[in-house]
Amino acid sequence: MPKQDSLHQLILMLTTTEKRSFKTTANKNAKTSSSSIEIFDILCKQKEYDEVKLIKSLKDSNSLKNLNQNKKYVKDLILKSLRSNIENTAIDQVNELLKEREIFRSKNLFKEEWKKIQKAKQISIDYELFDMNLRILDIELKYLIERNFDKAELYMDIYKEEKKALLENIKIFNELMILKNKVFIVLRKYKTLADDKIKDEIYVEINSFNEDELLRKNIKSILIFYYTILANFSTIQADKKAAMKYRKKILDIGKSHSKFTTHASQLINYFNYIGSVFAMQDFDLMKIVLNEVKQIQIKTKNNEGEFFQNYALYNTLYFLNSGKIEEAKNLDSEIRAGIKKHQKKINASSLLTLCYNYSLIYFFNEEFELALDWIEKIEEIKLNVRRDLYHFSQILKIMCHFDLKNYILIESLVRSTKRVNKHTAFQNLVLSKILSSAKQSKANLSDLKKIDIEIKKIKQNKTRETALGIYQLWISSYLRPNTLKELYVESISL
Repeated sequence: MPKQDSLHQLILMLTTTEKRSFKTTANKNAKTSSSSIEIFDILCKQKEYDEVKLIKSLKDSNSLKNLNQNKKYVKDLILKSLRSNIENTAIDQVNELLKEREIFRSKNLFKEEWKKIQKAKQISIDYELFDMNLRILDIELKYLIERNFDKAELYMDIYKEEKKALLENIKIFNELMILKNKVFIVLRKYKTLADDKIKDEIYVEINSFNEDELLRKNIKSILIFYYTILANFSTIQADKKAAMKYRKKILDIGKSHSKFTTHASQLINYFNYIGSVFAMQDFDLMKIVLNEVKQIQIKTKNNEGEFFQNYALYNTLYFLNSGKIEEAKNLDSEIRAGIKKHQKKINASSLLTLCYNYSLIYFFNEEFELALDWIEKIEEIKLNVRRDLYHFSQILKIMCHFDLKNYILIESLVRSTKRVNKHTAFQNLVLSKILSSAKQSKANLSDLKKIDIEIKKIKQNKTRETALGIYQLWISSYLRPNTLKELYVESISL
């Protein structure tokens, strides 16, 4: 296995804009810019890290003197350039104001110091930064004790009440955060299969909070946590309607009070809501929300890849499950361009699912050459999860070639997939019957009927089998007078 290098891995993940930003940052330091850029450019060209080739390629003697130290410096420069592109958060603003307050204090400019304290306090209130607000209350009181003792004495009651309220909010916030993480872990581990004991325990903890009381407090960050807990718990209980209701509440809070959700968080809120709408099979609403989320202006390059990944995936799910597969073809070039542009930002599992969905879109459209093109993209993905989809995609490939009457290819394809992949007994039956028909250069109805009989047995026994419905539609397209596309549309309308 090739040696891993953290600097090389970081460089490979940079966008073109980020690489350009690095060079701008590096060039500001004339003494080290040439050696830093040299190391950076060489590593940019390496698909896999090779230190020997790196050393041989270095022409600047300064780069070689202390390679490890120079590499560390390049990494620090990259991080510096990336930090400069990150938008300041409310926490950053408060910290900057408190630093400026210290400067004015050291210069005995106390009126200016007070202005900075008040501005920092207002931002911490507006953005519900409880911990920072607590700290500022103490700074405020200290200032008054030192500069205006009479006012400090009058301020004590306000200080006491504000601190008490903040401590209560911090307690609720932290308790909800703990419960939110606990519910998420249960959802991730068990999905809808958590046992009753776990569900009852979570139910009791949720009911320790009073929704009416939380609504009266009207603290948006706390409400978002609370509704996230309820949405995830509803998913654990397989209550799709309730999950959608709470996802909508979270989204609405984010839309009407943008201070409490980052741009990235609001995109997540949108796609979580779209996921819950999809679970309810409300495709008209799903299309409306997909169109709405498309209008959002993406503020940072980092969010573009995440947005594309989710938007593309949910669109393919909408197309496949609503029967709008003709409409899906209109997005093909946009999806391909997006994959190429954001390939470093898309995780392999999502990319596989996206390519798989598009292969099915063309398969049901009976455009088998284009389905094969998307299956080819699946084969290029290095992935150890979702092997079920990968294995089925190899069988789907054989089914496409069978429909294209490329019978001469079938035998080698069947042999290849059996050698590389571990298939179920049913999949082996499908492969053997397709191969039997291919050897006769026609669809042997007797062979195909045997697959159909086995599908019915699996359904009757409720045995788990990947893509069983797809096999059934494909077999039916040979056993019935309908085309595959007609059968697919018929299945959607049922």
